[in-house]
Amino acid sequence: MHERGLVQTLMEQVRQAILPALPETVRTIRMSMGPLAGVEPLLVREAFVDLRQLAGFTQAELLIDETELTARCGLCNHTFQVEHFLFQCPQCESRKVDVVAGDHCCLISVDVSDEK
Repeated sequence: MHERGLVQTLMEQVRQAILPALPETVRTIRMSMGPLAGVEPLLVREAFVDLRQLAGFTQAELLIDETELTARCGLCNHTFQVEHFLFQCPQCESRKVDVVAGDHCCLISVDVSDEK
């Protein structure tokens, strides 16, 4: 499952970001994910629940901000939300568009407890 690999990579990024703190002090991990990221948010959440104990993130909660798919027209430079995966500019009807958001997933923030 691709989502498990993504969660393992995410946990390693968090582990590096919080040094010298320990994984059990992590309370919240926030990430963003777009519809073209190639992963399903539900499956990422399930993989996180399955893997967090093994990785030591016993108190951590995963929050996913689902970003909208956004594109910019190459002809008129209009930026718009892509709906129903129709990559056509609503202003000039050009299909020469570039995706500017919604094709990624990334770590946004990590909240760590001060308590020991």
